[in-house]
Amino acid sequence: MTMESPLATALSQLRGAIDQLGLSENDWQTLSTPRRVLQVAVPLRRDNDEVEMYNGYRVQYSTTRGPSKGGVRYHPDVDIDETIALAMLMTWKCALTNLPYGGAKGGIAVDPASLSPRKREIDATLHLRNLADHRPRARYSRTRRRDRRAQHGLDDGHVFG
Repeated sequence: MTMESPLATALSQLRGAIDQLGLSENDWQTLSTPRRVLQVAVPLRRDNDEVEMYNGYRVQYSTTRGPSKGGVRYHPDVDIDETIALAMLMTWKCALTNLPYGGAKGGIAVDPASLSPRKREIDATLHLRNLADHRPRARYSRTRRRDRRAQHGLDDGHVFG
């Protein structure tokens, strides 16, 4: 007996909802595609000085309703399809509960029980640092933001982040 992947299950459920609501194929294309998918390699030095590489993932499924939210899953079987599926489900959960967020999820393919507490902390830090290198840049420079604030009468001479 073969099990369907989490992504195939989520897409099947989405297809059913699209059909039930009478939405178009364009809506299907938009709703079934994640906005950003990132894969990183996370090096981790073990207590015995050996270095092991782990795959890490971050998916921002949707930012339409606001910034994306979602945690990081640590499990040896984590893969990109599962991470996309969990980010998709977080998107629908936020939308259905009317939260002003999009859905996201991260994952690291590692057995957390095989790591000491200190190594788990280092692993998480390295993963987040790798992801920070790839985050989108701010749309406006500080000067441009200050100019926009002045246009709206909000500039008091200070530059706000």
